[in-house]
Amino acid sequence: MAPHPLQPLSDLVDLFLPRRCSACDRGLRPQERALCLHCLEDLPLTRFHDDPKNPVALAFAGRIPVVSATALLRFDGSGRVQRILHRLKYRGDTGVGHELGLMLGEQLTRSASFEGVDAVLAVPLHPAKERSRGYNQSQVIAEGIRAAWPLTDVRGSVRRVVRTNSQTRMDREQRWSNVSDAFLVRRPEAVRDRHVLLVDDVITTGATIGSLARTLTSLPGTTVSVAALAHKLQVSRGTVTNRIARLEDQGIIVGYTVRLRPDAQPNEIRAWTSIAVEGNETRMVIASLLGEPAVAELHDTNGRWDLLVGLRAANLTELSTVLERIRLIKGIHSSETSIHLKTYRV
Repeated sequence: MAPHPLQPLSDLVDLFLPRRCSACDRGLRPQERALCLHCLEDLPLTRFHDDPKNPVALAFAGRIPVVSATALLRFDGSGRVQRILHRLKYRGDTGVGHELGLMLGEQLTRSASFEGVDAVLAVPLHPAKERSRGYNQSQVIAEGIRAAWPLTDVRGSVRRVVRTNSQTRMDREQRWSNVSDAFLVRRPEAVRDRHVLLVDDVITTGATIGSLARTLTSLPGTTVSVAALAHKLQVSRGTVTNRIARLEDQGIIVGYTVRLRPDAQPNEIRAWTSIAVEGNETRMVIASLLGEPAVAELHDTNGRWDLLVGLRAANLTELSTVLERIRLIKGIHSSETSIHLKTYRV
């Protein structure tokens, strides 16, 4: 990979003002942005985008006519995603919001469920809150999405007119009631007859973004889809683990059975793809690869190749399709693939 023309200047800046990973606080290498490759690989991706019955979509079912809904990450209230969201929302770390928005945008451009979207709107903050914080974290995410997906930004078309109370301790119904009539359309011509992607940082019950969606869909010809950086689980992982352990101790759960789908055959095909990246496009390529379901492993390497990708496919036809999708990823200069034939034990 040829060095970026401004790489020496970037290296000098990093020497005196070292950049840190927003998730683990480790130092970032020149080709990394906001998150180190280790944390990028370990992000709990939802892969909800093409599942019409995913938990985000079900939050609006029967309430709001949302075309498609998704979130990039799973959020259980702790760990790596918690640190990222805290830095984005309260510590002014807009870089990580933009990078993850870029990753989300890269994945949505390849999702059939979001075809037809032609505009984007970040959930507005109340003007007083935005002045206090200095920025709207959802707008930062939306800008990241637009860096990968050139949608029309219709910010300013809707205004938040009610400064709602904190919803932390409210149940689902209280949250929906708390934000009813919180938004007012200021420029209906900007969103009329458009399919608008509504963007938020975290979706829990969907009440806030649902109120915005209801306001917009009251306009003739306006449809909406929803995308968030994270979907917060309604119950913590620890609670689930403790409940299962209690049922095991009581003898109610006596064992487990694993049933595989017919297409989940153990004789899957494995392959390794070496990738050379153009210029300074590493983070864009990584974002796209992490959204590819067939990618089982992703490694940073030195030498001729920049990335090493482990692939799994059910058959050669599927592997060929996966490789074609990878070849079309923007920023990949060249690639070489080897199929795993046999493993020798040492």
